[in-house]
Amino acid sequence: SRGRANRRQSTTKVVGISFDMNAQKRMETELRESEERFRGAFEFAAIGMALVAPDGRWLRVNRSLCGIVGYTADELLTRDFQSIGSAIERIWHGHECFVRCED
Repeated sequence: SRGRANRRQSTTKVVGISFDMNAQKRMETELRESEERFRGAFEFAAIGMALVAPDGRWLRVNRSLCGIVGYTADELLTRDFQSIGSAIERIWHGHECFVRCED
């Protein structure tokens, strides 16, 4: 009947977005693998290594550094760089050590 022909017709619209997640996943995997390599190299380095905050707080220390200064990692992480003065002297006199400040 003509009554039906006069009714408004509605249009349905569909919008789609497509992302290639392969590149993102590849980047995440590469970053994770890089972080794992850094952690392994840092932790098992033959020299003492640490990441230190600008205010002198220890952020991360490796086993070799703990052996040099005579503190455990947990002990160092509760202190700052300046609070272990005599141990620091040992670092600079006769031991190889790498300390990096992190912002």
